[in-house]
Amino acid sequence: MNNTPKKHSNFTPFNLSERWTISRGRDTCGYNVCTITYGRSLKTRAHGGGYDMAGTALAEMLCEHPVTAPIILAMLRRKVKANAIRRSGGVGEGRFFGEGRFYGCWYISKGRGRDEKFGIDGGVGSDTVIRLLLKHCGIKIEPQYDLARKRRARNGWLIRPANKDEVESALRY
Repeated sequence: MNNTPKKHSNFTPFNLSERWTISRGRDTCGYNVCTITYGRSLKTRAHGGGYDMAGTALAEMLCEHPVTAPIILAMLRRKVKANAIRRSGGVGEGRFFGEGRFYGCWYISKGRGRDEKFGIDGGVGSDTVIRLLLKHCGIKIEPQYDLARKRRARNGWLIRPANKDEVESALRY
């Protein structure tokens, strides 16, 4: 079986900005908030702590973004279809909760692609999300750093199509 991702259309690279703030809400005062923004229209947030908040907000953003969401959905559909054929011999209602190489993914469909819901649990770590999307979707995610600051804080992400060499090197691990 060929593990390389199916050829997807090349898309224009885009940037996501990352911002860390502190909540001032009545019940949540003092909690950390990680916000990832694309332009002025799309925003995702992760609140609290005790898990990879940047990974959670990044994964949620990529599953909502109009460019990356269809690519991720196609990858999960292929995985569900392969599971259904292997287990029952047919394709119908699909459920898949990540295991092994797809740890952190989930997909639910009520019969032949109707009412599809899918996502990636970024709480598994931003490194896991980055590796998963590079290996199976051909999407390269690179952190961007603010070099003017003394601590070199990450201030965003660059999302771009991966070239063939990057995908092949990721498949070795």
